[in-house]
Amino acid sequence: KVVLAVNSPETGAATEEVEADYSADTMEIGVNAKYLLDIAGQIGTGEARFEFADAASPTLVRDGNDPNALFVLMPLRV
Repeated sequence: KVVLAVNSPETGAATEEVEADYSADTMEIGVNAKYLLDIAGQIGTGEARFEFADAASPTLVRDGNDPNALFVLMPLRV
């Protein structure tokens, strides 16, 4: 599973658990929620693949049904 957590002084805090296939070591990555939502809005299939190298490297996001769709999500320091 992936645990998404948001903490904002303006809107408060929330967490959500999302089902995922992930077998590597646990890592914590911070991203701008608006950018993540923008990418999610472009992926209409309901399935995405996130490719992580490490917590400090950009994350590649691929649309599960469109092999030509590729997004890059830059990490924030947490």
